[in-house]
Amino acid sequence: MELLLNIVLGLAFIPIALFICFYGWGSPWYRTLQGMTMMAQSVLWLLLISHYLALALWDYPFHELVKNVLVALIMLTFWVTFLALVLAQTAPKPVSKRRGDGFVPSEDLESTLQTRARGKR
Repeated sequence: MELLLNIVLGLAFIPIALFICFYGWGSPWYRTLQGMTMMAQSVLWLLLISHYLALALWDYPFHELVKNVLVALIMLTFWVTFLALVLAQTAPKPVSKRRGDGFVPSEDLESTLQTRARGKR
């Protein structure tokens, strides 16, 4: 059963690593809170998979601590993702094209509305 788990984790490692590379270099993920949380979750999942694959090869020091920290960080990103969803769904419209269709911090809202108004004239 342990061998099967390691095979599945190895197969999961490849697409998540490719996703991080393609999303990181090909998308403006850093412009929205949703994009940042997706990138953070992907990186943390890759680290957790790497942790379990490393344990299959050797019992490295502090592996329990590393596992607990990674799981806690993943849990934190789930809460931040939920907050991002709530902010995006309750954001005043229109929102900035530069930031996508997601949450625009209140300090940027006024300039976003003025830019939109100038573009419609």
